[in-house]
Parts: sequence; C-alpha cells; structure tokens
Amino acid sequence: MSVFSSLLGRRPSRERPDLAAWVADRSPVLVIDGDGSGASYSGARVVRHEVAGVQGLPFHFPDKRRLPARDAEFGAVVLADVLSKVIDVGAALDEVRRVAQRDGLVLVAQSVAPEDFEQRAIWNAIAKMRDARHASAPSARQLAAMLSGAGMPIVREAAWEATTDGAATSRPDAAQPLVRMFTAAAARGAKDVVEGGALVIAWRAYLLRRT
Repeated sequence: MSVFSSLLGRRPSRERPDLAAWVADRSPVLVIDGDGSGASYSGARVVRHEVAGVQGLPFHFPDKRRLPARDAEFGAVVLADVLSKVIDVGAALDEVRRVAQRDGLVLVAQSVAPEDFEQRAIWNAIAKMRDARHASAPSARQLAAMLSGAGMPIVREAAWEATTDGAATSRPDAAQPLVRMFTAAAARGAKDVVEGGALVIAWRAYLLRRT
C-alpha cells in the first residue's frame, strides 16, 4: 500500500503535528505563508503569500512573478496553505524547486476540501468569502494526486482536523453573505463543512525531497 493510500484511509487526528520540527535540521528555511503560521518556524525567512504584486509564487502560467530568492538558496521550503491560493500548482512547484537545494526538503501543509463534490463546492465558497486570496482547495485525494506527479519522493506525511469560526473573515464586504452561506450549509446537513456550529478544516502535510 502506498503512503498516500495508507494516509487517506487513516482517521485524522485532532492535534496538529510540530511541522517546524520536520525541517529543523535544514538551513536556511523559506516559509511561503498563506495561513499565518510562518512565525512558528523559528529562524526561517517568511514571505507572506499574495496573489498580486511584483514577487512571490506565480499565480498561474505564464505569470512572471518569482520568489525573492536565488537558485538553490534554501535547504527547506515550506508551503503553508498556499496551493489552494494559486491556479497553476505546477508552476508554483516549479518555482519552489528553483529555490530549493538539491536533496533539500519541501514541506506542503495544505487545508483540503471534502471529497463530496457538492460539499467541496460549499466549502470552497465559504473559504473564498473568508479570504480573498483563495482560489480552490483540492480534496485530500486530489492533493495526493497533485503531489504524486510532482516528481519528488515522500519522506513523511500527516493528517489532522480542526474547527474554526465559520463567520470570521478578512473581507468586511463579504461578512453578511458569508453568514448566510454558513447558516445554509448547516441547515442542509453539510457535515463535512460544518460541525457543532463551526467550520471544519481538514489538513494534510507532506514532506517531499527535492531531487
């Protein structure tokens, strides 16, 4: 059984693993921060992920934006909830490979949407209202397929779940529609989206080796 299939068949933990420890023996470390967790990687260079600007991960192909880093500069690169905020995952991973050292580590920590198509659409709509940078979160199986085709072997993996205030948003203009969307999701029994009045966030983390 592959690491992907064994992970997908495992019941997720409620405890987030210490992901910083996964890359602690590599230096220097670059964190592309899409979820505000960059500060937990002590000593790392942190770049907030944006979908517009003059530097950063390319949002799509042939977006000319690049990370503010030299070729093969980092011993480890962390993508902290970033792949759901780009359109072309392949272009983003190509840019990560450029700045990672050969045999360096690439840590992907990504929130994933439900496997059910309808619930995945609801989850993504809520996520977009919560954060304007959101494009589309893959399901756990879709993420596994993306990374299995990335050409980087898997070193380690983990799965966990969390819940958060579904009505919280960084977009004041979307506050009222978000509350209506969240309430409707709860009313129609979208159990993979809403649990006990809170938004369900499922996470997957993969530690890859840059070959």
